[in-house]
Amino acid sequence: MPYACKLLGFKSKALPSIEVLRIDGRMCQGFTPKPPPPSASKSVNTLA
Repeated sequence: MPYACKLLGFKSKALPSIEVLRIDGRMCQGFTPKPPPPSASKSVNTLA
């Protein structure tokens, strides 16, 4: 299943941000990392 970049309009076998870095030599300007998921252990500690 290929990855798609909606901003630049292409598909690749690797992550689009990695392809942009490989081809252009610069980090993808449209890439924003997802925030880390909330830890399950934190929610257990707040109940105590």
